[in-house]
Amino acid sequence: MGVDARLIPGALQISRPVNVLIAIFSIVIGAAITGTIQPFWKVIIAAFSGGLIMAGANTINDVFDVEIDRVNRPKRPLVAGKLSVHQARMLAWWEFGIGVVIS
Repeated sequence: MGVDARLIPGALQISRPVNVLIAIFSIVIGAAITGTIQPFWKVIIAAFSGGLIMAGANTINDVFDVEIDRVNRPKRPLVAGKLSVHQARMLAWWEFGIGVVIS
């Protein structure tokens, strides 16, 4: 049971990668400002965890806002048919789950 490569662009778009990168950089900068940057590998894991949890939050937000997006954001992945609501829910569970486990 593999991943259908056609779903990858929609999965990336629904996670809002720019927002995820902002969350990751915010965690690293926060660690630097507070002097907790060492050991650096722990900061990287925390940043990756935060990024995944942010991606899950963005994904599940689109699931709940699908009807609003039909009017206001017709190019969002669920409205455009790049992912089904079920696929988005499953993706969010994986993003949240992995993010929490590695935290």
